[in-house]
This record gives sequence, structure tokens and C-alpha cells, in this order.
Amino acid sequence: MSAAIVVAARQGLHGLTHRNVEMMAGVPRGSASNHFPTRESLLVALATHCRERQLQDVGSAITASAPNAAQHERSLDIIARTLDRALADPDPHLALMELRIEATRNPVVAEALAVNAALTAGSLGDTMPAATVGATTPDVRAIELFQAGWAGTVYAMLTNPGAAERTIDTRTWAAALLAAVGAAS
Repeated sequence: MSAAIVVAARQGLHGLTHRNVEMMAGVPRGSASNHFPTRESLLVALATHCRERQLQDVGSAITASAPNAAQHERSLDIIARTLDRALADPDPHLALMELRIEATRNPVVAEALAVNAALTAGSLGDTMPAATVGATTPDVRAIELFQAGWAGTVYAMLTNPGAAERTIDTRTWAAALLAAVGAAS
């Protein structure tokens, strides 16, 4: 699925064909269609893989953060680390952006993203400090606001003209995101 992420991120979903995935992965023709017989099954698997990658990044950020730090500082550190990871490896996030656009036209992709969002929200509620999502205790609204704010922040960081050429202070972005979500929840 890593090859599918790269294809979707760099060519858009119009370029996400079984053959392009096979060529990117360096596997024989027909390999992708053996695992994903339809385009929709490929899109659903891509959505699931993008979610898994994001949860891995969140888990790594939580593990790397200082567990004894003050709650607000730890939350800023976790968010900044996930934003740093998005900047260092943008392809999963760009692929997810492509899937979100596709979901407006494709109910199968919309359903896959809805299921993935619910699973992600559950994982965030179980693993992230409550203050990370702008709440005293993680509730559904705070997690949804955090997810939307984080996705918008990543979108802006990855797509604004000139963003790749300048240094982005992810800690400042994290503080602004945390403040905005906290004020809105």
C-alpha cells in the first residue's frame, strides 16, 4: 500500500490505477488486482492504510514526548511532532486529501473515510492526553474539532505556495491549533 500512497499523492486519484501501483512497487503486472480486484477496493484499502499511518505517527509522537512534562507542554509537543512528521513525509497526508475530495463524489470512499474517522477518534480518545484535543476530558466534539483543525493545518502547511521552501515552526502552529480547538469546544 505504500506504493499506492505515493501514486495517489503524486499523481492524484486519476493516476491511481492497478498498473501504476504495480510499477511504483516494482511488482509483476496483475499483482495489485489480485489483492484489490476493483478500483473501489483499492481506494478503501488506501483509506485504511492512510489512517493506520496517521495512528502510527500519533503513537510515535506520544511515545517520544516527555511523560512527566506539564500536560499543556506535552500536548504541544505531541501535536508539533505529528506536524513535523507530516512535513517530513507528506505523501500519506496528500493521498488522504485526494481521498477526501473523492469522497464527495464516491459513497464507497465516503463510507470508508467515515469508518476510519470513527476508529481514529476512538484511538485518539484512548491514547492522547485530553488537553491535546482541547478538552479537560476527551469528548467526541473536542476530538472532531481537533481532527478537523489538524487536517486543515496539515493541508495549509503542505499546499500553501512556498511552504516547502520555508521553515515552519510547528510548535507555534500546534499552540494555535490547541488554542483554537480549546476555545471552540
